[in-house]
Amino acid sequence: MECEDFSTEFLGKSKSYFRAMKAKGLEANTGMLTHLANELALRATANGSINTHALQSVLSAIQSLITQRQPLIT
Repeated sequence: MECEDFSTEFLGKSKSYFRAMKAKGLEANTGMLTHLANELALRATANGSINTHALQSVLSAIQSLITQRQPLIT
């Protein structure tokens, strides 16, 4: 999959979005990770032929990244 397709199909952004992020050395923000997780879950439930264990592993990794970025509220 090309960066342009990934940007539009999975991130809901412009064709150059992911390519520009990589070029600038930027990391994915929480909103983008959340959108990606939702898109993966939607595609998994729509198709039914996706390896659910692999999907859960990816979603877990994304959730872990999001959790690490959340400030602790005490």
